[in-house]
Amino acid sequence: MPPSSLGTDWKLTFNAGFSGSKLNTSEWGTCYPWESQSGCANYGNSNLEYQWYMPSQDQVKDDALHIVAQQEPTPGLSGGGGPQEYSFRSGMVTTYPSYQFQYGYLQVVARVPTAKGLWSALWLAAANKQWPPEIDILEHWDTANQFWQYYHPANAPRERQEDTATNLSGWNTFGLYWNQSEIVWY
Repeated sequence: MPPSSLGTDWKLTFNAGFSGSKLNTSEWGTCYPWESQSGCANYGNSNLEYQWYMPSQDQVKDDALHIVAQQEPTPGLSGGGGPQEYSFRSGMVTTYPSYQFQYGYLQVVARVPTAKGLWSALWLAAANKQWPPEIDILEHWDTANQFWQYYHPANAPRERQEDTATNLSGWNTFGLYWNQSEIVWY
């Protein structure tokens, strides 16, 4: 439900939960849309990320998605397509191509783990698969009590906001209102 400050004239266009015992792959992809859905890495952050994303790490139970990160040597591919071993395995999900939008209110209910080496993120990428732009609803590193929100526009400097949370490990609601002239994080 959008914050009351946004009014009541809203229409729900996408509401995907995680029921059952496995990920609904008609709504959720398990890798970046430009990569194979059987495994991938974020090559744009290759100097900062040490995990290979695998569909097996996206687990559905108790009406929630559990993205499982493990320190375990995992074979994958380099940005050039050759074999590469990663020190960690993890998971990711994306709504591309099942759902895309421009402007509106987005809300995610999530628990954000806090442990050394983790980089949790909720973000929006351009439907045309180009970067920038990018809107980060949440980025969180390690064990910090802070989390960050970013807007990476295509032709302007990056904008950044920092918030403090008293308990990121509990369930929290993260929201984003986006229109032609502003982005507001909740």
